[in-house]
Order: sequence, then structure tokens, then C-alpha cells
Amino acid sequence: MFDLKAVSLVGCIVLSSMFGHAMANQGALAEPSAREAFLRSTEGIIDAYREADWFTGTVAIFDGDALIFDQSYGLADISQNIANESNTRIRIGSINKHFTAALVLRLVQRGELGIDDTLARFDLGFPDAIANQVSLRHLLSHRSGFEDIFTEEYRKTYKSLESISDKLPLLLDAPLRFEPGSDRHYSNYGYIVLGAVVERVTGKAFGVALEDEILEPAGLNDTFYALTADVPGKARSYRFTYAGNKQDRTGDLENVTPDGGMYSTPADLIEFFSKLFYSDAIINDEMKALMANGYSDRDISWGEVLESPTAVWSSYGGGPGVSAALELLLKDRLFIVVLANTDALVAEQISQRVVALYRGEEPEPAQLPVSVFAYQYLAEHGAETFSSQFEEALGSAGYADFSDAWLNRLGFELYGRGETERALLVLKKNAELFPQEENTFDSIAYVYEKIGDEAAAIANYRKALAINPEFTSSLEGLARLGKQP
Repeated sequence: MFDLKAVSLVGCIVLSSMFGHAMANQGALAEPSAREAFLRSTEGIIDAYREADWFTGTVAIFDGDALIFDQSYGLADISQNIANESNTRIRIGSINKHFTAALVLRLVQRGELGIDDTLARFDLGFPDAIANQVSLRHLLSHRSGFEDIFTEEYRKTYKSLESISDKLPLLLDAPLRFEPGSDRHYSNYGYIVLGAVVERVTGKAFGVALEDEILEPAGLNDTFYALTADVPGKARSYRFTYAGNKQDRTGDLENVTPDGGMYSTPADLIEFFSKLFYSDAIINDEMKALMANGYSDRDISWGEVLESPTAVWSSYGGGPGVSAALELLLKDRLFIVVLANTDALVAEQISQRVVALYRGEEPEPAQLPVSVFAYQYLAEHGAETFSSQFEEALGSAGYADFSDAWLNRLGFELYGRGETERALLVLKKNAELFPQEENTFDSIAYVYEKIGDEAAAIANYRKALAINPEFTSSLEGLARLGKQP
């Protein structure tokens, strides 16, 4: 329901994948004319997002060991008129998780951890019923059953939560969403738990262990596991609002923990993933195959992964004022990195279109975020037409695949600016479009609760719980109103 939750769920949804068609342009970038055409078209893709005043940041492309594209755009700090540069440190969101995973696998490789060790081994304070079931494999693959961290308590206190020990208690006694291993649910909390495991096993603070085991061996001098205020040479983080403006959100950023919040540069990210996948400096081939196979025990070797013409490693991150993307075409060793100090998934919008271009496909036209499109449609056509025709307008404009988080985001931005009637209109439309998502009804309920319409709030909290009886936010909402589910 809360704005922070909506953004975090939007921005942190993909870790890695193996997908695609045969590489139509495989090897073609070795030809100067083909490379020039590819780079011109890449600039055209980026320009479409720049002209919308959406993308600011840096884009870098490595073909093998050769840097073939390195361009920075817009301002790292609007108020100080400081431009983004190649070495500007930009927040990387959930790409952070791959650093955590690499550290865990490095400890597994050395025998200090077992991939199927359960939490019972580490005595972190979880109830036995949870500790005896949840394994490191479950945590790495988001199959632990843990909810995500964005509880009511987190939303109220997140700025003061500066360490793993601050965040770990938030869900320590909460019931699991499902039996570990039986389903998948993205959980930032699961990676915080992994960080606690690392601290317990190494006897070091997570940041120190990360520096010793990953950052220093990989030679990463521009990657920082630190509180935002302590990162030098960083870009400020800007929200791309529903009205198409930029709003500084640097002061609202979550503090770094093993699930997200690090700063880096394209060059450092390319160096990290190059060392990770094309050397034994961090982990061996057995651990690489485990990571690439989604931490399953499928019998596919790392050599087979590297030779697959369709193998792409994709890593994305996001949040308020944050969007980051890395695409690695493993066989061709082509790295595409987009780091933005604006949000709404703009980095992956660009990176995915560049991948399509490399494959010889026609990239999709640039699109504004659904929230911006919806606001413009509402402003132009009015509430009645929005209620009756918005879904059709979305289809006509080519918005075929999006989540409930976009209108949720718009609804809360409108509510935050005092436009309650419009906010509820948007949130109710979201519930019509996504009637099986409990969060859509929870968001409506929250706004009604805040404006004092308890009956409507209770009704919508109960609609959310009819979909998911364990939905924490709605249970907490009813409790605040003194009601039972």
C-alpha cells in the first residue's frame, strides 16, 4: 500500500534468467561498420528516454575486453549543476544481491557453509519450525517463504535501520508465506538473513567480509557498501514523478544492507561480473553453474551455460530515485550496463532494447511509465472517461505487460499531494485491472483509513485478506482499527 513498498516491489523483481532467440548478430560487432550502426542505434534508444527528461546516468558497453560505448547524461546533482560522469557512483539497487550471493557461494566453495544448511545451524533467533526448514539454497533463490521486509513497522522506522541487526528482528517471528521450496516469492528480507549468516560464520561485519572476499579480490575501487551519506562522488537520486518532473529522493533512501543500497560505476560492475564469470578469482565453475541455474541441482555445467547461444545474465535494481541494469550475453561476452539516478525502471527499459538491437530484432518504441501515461490520460480526459475507457487506452498505446505497482504508485503520489479523490479513482481502477492482487485492495483501504472512512477501510482490508489471509499489511490495518479479519 505505502509508496515505498510499491516502488521496492517494482524495482526489485529480477535476479537472473536464461532466455532469448539465437544471437542474430553473434560476432558481428567485430566489423567496424556493423559496430558503428549498432552504436548509432543505441544512441537513438537512449535519446528517446533523455528527450522525455526521464533518463539521467551512464551507459557503458564492453565487447569482450574492449570498451565500445561510454556515455554519461544529465546531472548527478541538479541543485549544484554537477554533471554525471563515467566515474560518478550511482546506486545499484538489487544488483547488490549478486555481490551477497557471490560471497555466500565463496564460503560454500571453501566448505565454511553448505548450500543446504538450514538456519538452525546459525542460531539467529528464528523459531525452530522456521529454522529447521529454511536453507541457504531457499534464501538465495527466493524460495524460503519469507515475506518481503516492507511491514508497517519498517515503513515507519526504515531510516533508522542501519544494519543487519536492526532489520533482522522485523520478521523473526512472522509465519512463512509457504513451505520452503514449494513456491517463489521475492524477498529482500531473505538476503538480509543471508547477511546475518555471513556475519555469524566469518565473525566480521558484513561490509568488512564483502570488502575482504569480493571487492578487494575483484579490484573494485568505486563500489561502496556504505551509508549514503558516506559515499563520495555519488549521484543524488531523483524520482520521475507522475507529472514527468524530477523530485530529489536522496534523503528517503533505504540504508544499505545485503539486499540493496550499494553504489558503483559501470566499469566496476563490468569488472565484477567479468571476474565472477570469466575467472576463478571469486568462485569456481561449480559455484557459477549453481548461480546460473537458479541455485537448483539441475545437471547443467558452467561450460554448457557459456556455450549456449541464448544465455543472457540479467540483473536489475530499483527503488525511489534508483534504476540499474546489467545485461551480459555470456557466450559473446557482451556487457551492457545502464545506471540511472532516476527511477521507474528506466535503466532496464534501455538495456533490454539494446539487447534486442544486438540480436537483430526491432526494439520496442520507448514508453513512458504506466503511472505517467495514466496521469496524462486522466488529466486530459477526466474521471468518467478514465473509469470507463482507461484499460482500452492502455492497450491502444501498447502497454501489454505491467504490474499493479504502477497505478499503486500513482495513487499514492496523488494522495501524498492532497488529491484524494483522484487517488482513490486510480487505486480502484487498479483493483479492477488486478482483482487477484491483495495489495490493490489494501492500498484502497489504507487511503480510506487515513481520511477517516473506517467502514470503507475495513471492507477493503477484508477484500485483501480474502485473497491472502496472511497478508501482513491488511492484518495490521484491521488491528489498528480494532477489528478482526
